[in-house]
Amino acid sequence: MEQRRFLLFIAVTGIAYALFFVFVWGPYQKQLNEYRKAHPEEFGRRDTTTTSPLTAAAATTPTLRTELEPTTATRPAEQPPTIAAAESKATTIAVQTNLYRVVLTSRGGRPTSWRYFDRVPGRAGVEPIEMIPRRDDLAERERELPLEVVFKESNRVEYPEFNTSVYEHQITVSDDGSTRIVFVSPEVRQLQLVKTYQFRPDDYLTSFQVVLRNLGEKAPCQVNDDERGLGIAWGPGVRQFQPKGRADLRYVNTVYGTAARVGHAKPTKSGDEKQYRGEVQWAGVTDKFFLAAVIPDRTKAAAVHSLLRLKNLYPQEKGRRGGASHAPPFTVVLYNDKFAVAPRHQVALDYQIFVGPKRPALLREVGQKVDRDLSSVLFYLSMFRWMRALKLGLMHALNFLHSLVGSYGMAIVILTILIRIVTHPIAHKGMKMQAKTMAEMQKIKPLLDEVNKKYKGDAAKRNQEMMRLYKEHGISPLAPLRGCLPMLIQIPVFFALYSLLNQSIDLRGASFLWIDDLSGPDKLVDLTQYGLAFSIPIVGWRVTSVNLLPILMGVSQHFMSKLTPTPTRDASQKQMMMMFAIFFPVLLYNFPSGLFIYWLINNVWQSTHQLIANRIVRKKPEGKAAAAKA
Repeated sequence: MEQRRFLLFIAVTGIAYALFFVFVWGPYQKQLNEYRKAHPEEFGRRDTTTTSPLTAAAATTPTLRTELEPTTATRPAEQPPTIAAAESKATTIAVQTNLYRVVLTSRGGRPTSWRYFDRVPGRAGVEPIEMIPRRDDLAERERELPLEVVFKESNRVEYPEFNTSVYEHQITVSDDGSTRIVFVSPEVRQLQLVKTYQFRPDDYLTSFQVVLRNLGEKAPCQVNDDERGLGIAWGPGVRQFQPKGRADLRYVNTVYGTAARVGHAKPTKSGDEKQYRGEVQWAGVTDKFFLAAVIPDRTKAAAVHSLLRLKNLYPQEKGRRGGASHAPPFTVVLYNDKFAVAPRHQVALDYQIFVGPKRPALLREVGQKVDRDLSSVLFYLSMFRWMRALKLGLMHALNFLHSLVGSYGMAIVILTILIRIVTHPIAHKGMKMQAKTMAEMQKIKPLLDEVNKKYKGDAAKRNQEMMRLYKEHGISPLAPLRGCLPMLIQIPVFFALYSLLNQSIDLRGASFLWIDDLSGPDKLVDLTQYGLAFSIPIVGWRVTSVNLLPILMGVSQHFMSKLTPTPTRDASQKQMMMMFAIFFPVLLYNFPSGLFIYWLINNVWQSTHQLIANRIVRKKPEGKAAAAKA
């Protein structure tokens, strides 16, 4: 029997292999060989990188559907250079403004590096931030880069050569300090692409124009991919984002803006594609602190596609997407409507590219320039509009306090105290009600224990006797919940502050006391310097520093639980409260220190307030007893 099974297994395996080679591998190899013959340049030499200027002729700025003149200005040469001939000319061009340094490659006319200078007054030594994730394990030819062009002709023919061929280019520096770079592609099946970048010294917006030229003499070029026209991509990802845990991954998204809202279309797995069709005002990729957006000029785009390609995943993530080492590198493609390019004509598409931090004032300023509401990306994941409005209000209050005191750490302390003062009447009433109820419950506790003991086996009778005791002593069974209701009003404020302090880029690099960065752990002692870093068993979390604030928060949580009145204080309750005081600091150990400052100040205030409320409640019965004796 076993021998038959083995022979059957060998036979099935052999048939499967044969079918695979005949119907899958064979056609694939044939197609690959044909592609190699048609595009030998993609299997040739690697790029050579220089920074010398090129001498290519400048391409004139085209206008929408302009007829091409048969001159060298619109057609660089009578016989355009082949891709193979241009292979050795691949170069890189570096452009630096007061805000960022961009490196572009002539291969595809795409940016390979976009380093943002986070120059905040009062903060020195902040390293430039690379907004295009680096992939040292991949060759440039294999990498996907931002601002690639995606389109199909008549739903069939694709043009990947426009992203891999070497372009001619020209650099022009104006008197106002702006830099203009024009990339002109080789001719690909009677089509030519021109990309123009315009960088300005103090502007977060980069002007970007794509011109598609039909160099043929007969048939028009129908740019149509399932009713979509030409697409501009940003990806994969934005910034070399290393999330602290899965909670941070929710902030990594592809986003798009319409007149009514900001939506997101995160792919669920590699190879999946999410899309939104409609009037799109802009689209991009965002993480917790930064946004890279493609904004079409004048007209609205027609569709947004969100992609997650397997080749863009880091090696350690291919088996488990969304690992803790990097965020998934999503790609977003913004399409316009389908269009046609007549023979000897061209179509120009204009965009603005924004790459920068999600600071409210900056997003409003940039949005006014392009007539788009980019600030709507702030807290766009909020479940309710009123919750987002609350977060924005607290954010403005925090920034206002920072403008007064000059320290975000002190601004958090003051904001926490102000919130506690505003909510004091409600919180105080709730504490008094709860303390009073607990004191009354404590008085009848011996009677309740007696009822529990007497009717241990009869639940119905036990409940009936308990209700009788409550009624005799004028206590409502729901009285403990009544004391909690006023404090429930504070919960939205807590969650709004939590979200604000967790996502505020203004805390990045802001110092306070011994804390170097309020957006990260406080790191009182760096264990890696002494070789003492360790991992927590089971969960596998890596502890690389001694963080003081989580410990202080746990201690304050423990004392606060001791002051909170409860009907009973049995051993199980004490153990549970102790576990909470230990569990939260461990769970949130690497959370931003700005959050812990808020939490610690809040716990100290709450403990002091609870202590005062408990004393007030205790004094009232004593006063009544003294009056009765008199």
